[in-house]
Amino acid sequence: MGMDAYDAVYHAFSCIATGGFSDYNTSVAHFKSPMIEYALSVFMVLAAGNFAVYYQVTQNGFKALWEDLEFKVYVVMVLCFSVAIAVNII
Repeated sequence: MGMDAYDAVYHAFSCIATGGFSDYNTSVAHFKSPMIEYALSVFMVLAAGNFAVYYQVTQNGFKALWEDLEFKVYVVMVLCFSVAIAVNII
């Protein structure tokens, strides 16, 4: 995607910690790659979720996600805030 091994490991640790830190002044924009930004965004959202629910998904399938109230509220909040930010930018 455009990162060397050091940057990939560094940003993966930052992604899991959901801090979004980078060793570049321009952060992820340094790589000039929307794919890197999308991948990091997806994994940051997943990393902020409840890992116990992800374990339940491995045991019971994806129905465990939709049975969990916390996950539903989390997804709705992420979507609502994303739309609000997008509308504000436009």
